[in-house]
Amino acid sequence: MRMEHKIITSRAFSLTEVIIAVALIGLGLIPVFSLFVSTTSDVSYTIDEVMALSYANEMIEAIVSCDYDSIPQSIQETELDASDNNFLKGILRRLSVPKPAYKRFVEITSQELPFNINNDLSPFSSEKVKKLKKIKTIKVSVRYFQNKRPRDLKLATIVSGA
Repeated sequence: MRMEHKIITSRAFSLTEVIIAVALIGLGLIPVFSLFVSTTSDVSYTIDEVMALSYANEMIEAIVSCDYDSIPQSIQETELDASDNNFLKGILRRLSVPKPAYKRFVEITSQELPFNINNDLSPFSSEKVKKLKKIKTIKVSVRYFQNKRPRDLKLATIVSGA
């Protein structure tokens, strides 16, 4: 009887192969984690900008919804929350309360447009033309900080007397 010896070979990973595999996987995950970090900061910037835009839009809409004659002829750039102007106090009551990091400012200027309409050809009365020529420019800005850097979002619109 002849005895055969079978050599049993086991297949396993050596410690060196495991360390190399873990290192390669780790190097592959670094870009993925950096992508998560940058995406998170981008989302934070976007949220700040959307909040500022929302506050500015809200101010513009509150002022534009007022009667043309009730809007003051001129207001120097003024912080809305610190103003003692009665018109701005009334506007402030209609607005939402902003987060503490946001400051709202408003400026109003008036002017008359330099165009002439021949009254013989115009479908508008001379009174209507006078109202069309009167405009008020409303500029609002919202200031806030983003990563310790000041940011300023500005919006403007024009309101006609007609």
